[in-house]
Amino acid sequence: MQEETLYLILYGAATMLSLTACCYLLLRRSNAIVPDVTSPVRLRWWTAAFFASMTLSHIWYLPTFYFTANDDKLLGTLIGATLDFLTLVPLGIVVLMSMLQDRRRPLWLAGVMMVPIIAVMTVCIANCSITHLPVVYIYYLSLGIGLIIYMVREVRQYGRWLRDNYADLEHKEVWQSFVVLAVILLFFGIYTLDPHGLAYQYATQVNNIILVCYLVWRVETLSELNVTPLQQS
Repeated sequence: MQEETLYLILYGAATMLSLTACCYLLLRRSNAIVPDVTSPVRLRWWTAAFFASMTLSHIWYLPTFYFTANDDKLLGTLIGATLDFLTLVPLGIVVLMSMLQDRRRPLWLAGVMMVPIIAVMTVCIANCSITHLPVVYIYYLSLGIGLIIYMVREVRQYGRWLRDNYADLEHKEVWQSFVVLAVILLFFGIYTLDPHGLAYQYATQVNNIILVCYLVWRVETLSELNVTPLQQS
């Protein structure tokens, strides 16, 4: 009982932190961490949307703590996971793409990537069964590997663009974005190994807290770059 209470406290702290970070990015126009840096407005808004989805994710999982029947807990978890794949995961991909300012990338692709997962999760919800979840695991892992390959290529291209157009690279490079990808894949592995254990639950909330702090720092320390017609050519 004491462990559950401590976990709920940590759960609430992660929820409030993501909500606070969302409000901060939306309401404060200037940076608090690095006041002399003007962060990209587009990245600021997308990151705020990501934090809002993280807050909502904590809210729609909350009822599962009070379900007593295993079928109810399973159904609640499946619905929560589906909502995460509709909001949290694609918004995370959009945030990563928005960090690269050399050109506008098609952000709608992040939503298209989730269509197969949503289809399988819908079947799982309809049957209240986890029979098809291995398909989700395999696709999600493949998606993560593909995203890493894509980001490696895009970040290298972005680095070349920076060196060609800016002599001073301070507050402009984004290699730290791979920290986010590493964390996502790490916790995918933890989820597949022990999806219901207490260690997983604690680790997930600690991951959320670290992720919020990291992304706020990333937004605040990344300088907005104006792409001129000469640079685009």
